[in-house]
Amino acid sequence: MADQELDKKIRTVISVQLLIASVIAVGFYVFKTPWDAVSSVYGSSIAMILAWWLSRGVSSAAQHNRGVAVLYISAALRFLMVLVLFGIGLGAIKLSPLATVIGFVLTQLGFAASASKR
Repeated sequence: MADQELDKKIRTVISVQLLIASVIAVGFYVFKTPWDAVSSVYGSSIAMILAWWLSRGVSSAAQHNRGVAVLYISAALRFLMVLVLFGIGLGAIKLSPLATVIGFVLTQLGFAASASKR
């Protein structure tokens, strides 16, 4: 029962993030360039992956009764993943830095806003 409730909340959070990411991408496409839109989608995708990974960590911690240790390890891995993904996007792919960061930040704010609702 608790797993179904958690799954429903996760779907809601990711749906809100997807909506925000779409609006940002359309805005960049219309007012800037298509490459900026792609860059914002990349940044937004990082935020959505983080939300999904956090939900897996919380679920795993609850199922295995390892609570705090699993959450700390998951947080450290998520932080490293953000650094690696931004490094790939900005360094290797040469995405637009401003659009990538705006996509990430606004989508992450959407996560915070929708996750804090009860």
